[in-house]
Amino acid sequence: MVRILIWGGELGGIIMFVVFRQYQAGVFFCFWHLIRFFLHSLLFLRCLWQSGLEKIILSRERNTK
Repeated sequence: MVRILIWGGELGGIIMFVVFRQYQAGVFFCFWHLIRFFLHSLLFLRCLWQSGLEKIILSRERNTK
């Protein structure tokens, strides 16, 4: 779902930039790249956090057995 949003916004930004070549389109394009970078970093942090949680849970399960 998030990837669809990212690619949709990316294509929208490129289309706006190419078709209009206006100041607003350029600003939107830059702004979208910032949002995209933020989303990617959030996803990356979430994956790290989930893998860390899984390791903690697994180690606790091993300790209790």
